[in-house]
Amino acid sequence: MIYGTYRTVVVPELPGMALKLAIGVKISSSLRTISHFTANFGPRFSLEVVPYLNIDYSVLFIARETASAVHKSADPEVAKHLTTILREEFRPTEGEALILCAALLEMDHAGAPVGISAVEHIFNLNTPEKRAAFLDR
Repeated sequence: MIYGTYRTVVVPELPGMALKLAIGVKISSSLRTISHFTANFGPRFSLEVVPYLNIDYSVLFIARETASAVHKSADPEVAKHLTTILREEFRPTEGEALILCAALLEMDHAGAPVGISAVEHIFNLNTPEKRAAFLDR
């Protein structure tokens, strides 16, 4: 059985790993594909930079990307629809609060003020104090 989110799936035969897929569907504000630049960069960053970061892993998890596959095409507009990334799977503990960094940057949704992230708009985080309290919580 395969399970996961819209574009990240977990395959039981690959324990501890997840596949991030380019599905070519518009979710939130953009078309969900994976550029060959991203697919090439992720595993290198995970290998050459992440081990040297001075971070507290008890509060921050970095899903390292161990491999990627990119369709061999001269046209990057074609390749981005046929790309996948193999990354470490994250399983939160019960009661753990999660914030996906990308969610903090999503903006320009219908009905939301221009330049205001969806998180700020939905949770009424209209002051620096409210935003800090949200992240602390």
